[in-house]
Amino acid sequence: MMLEADRLAYLNALGITQYVALNPIAGAQQLPVLAPEQIWPEPDATHDAKGDHTAAQALQHGLQSNPADQRDQVQGQTAQQPAGPQTPPQTPAGGVTEAEETVPRLDLSKLNLETEVATQPVTKPQARVQQFALAVITVTDRYRLFVELELADAPGLSAVEHRMVTDLLILLGQPQGLDSFGAKLYRWPMVTNPRIAADAQAARDGLLGFIASAPTVSRNVFLGMKATTVLADTSPGQIFALPDAGEADSLATYSLAEMRQDWRHKAAFWSTVFPFLTNP
Repeated sequence: MMLEADRLAYLNALGITQYVALNPIAGAQQLPVLAPEQIWPEPDATHDAKGDHTAAQALQHGLQSNPADQRDQVQGQTAQQPAGPQTPPQTPAGGVTEAEETVPRLDLSKLNLETEVATQPVTKPQARVQQFALAVITVTDRYRLFVELELADAPGLSAVEHRMVTDLLILLGQPQGLDSFGAKLYRWPMVTNPRIAADAQAARDGLLGFIASAPTVSRNVFLGMKATTVLADTSPGQIFALPDAGEADSLATYSLAEMRQDWRHKAAFWSTVFPFLTNP
């Protein structure tokens, strides 16, 4: 049993709206009003009296039965049980039963039971090269700048890097600076899937493929050493040749971040880049 207020509270918590019509609805069928004896009928006194009388007769009959008859009944039940433990089925002289003869036997002498240690080659994970991103600016038929970004996951040149590259192009004879040329982004590794090779050889092949697909120029300048380390063993200020690049020479120099950290790198950079790009 539950109080009406508690029942309505449970229904409200379950989201069930209790509807009770205050006035009779036109056309609705009227439910009959039941009397209490119709809801909870009284027990049948005649049936209960008959059941009690039967139980009393059975109890009285058990008390008046002869003890000798009870002893004979117990002996009769004992006689039905086997006299002793059952003997197992006899086994033939060969020691094999008929069921076992139908089962094929396994000849263990034909099996190589020697334990051999399975030696599997240990595969070492591929050594991944460091990540880097390049903003590639191409001055048609003259030279190409590979500007190493300070952040490998940067979407492009930052405001400071954009200003430094613009100043460099103005000094090299391009009055419009970077606005006259589009910067193309090259990022390594190209994807972050570990199943795809990203070792030094893969980085070299990817960068050389990108350079081969670009327009032909006579000079390449790498502002940063992360990209040149996968191409050749270079140092800042060193000129080297790219494979399958024709007569184009390449120069490895300091990155923009290194030049911001140490002003002496700017002087060394300009002393090598200017004659490299202006002299035929």
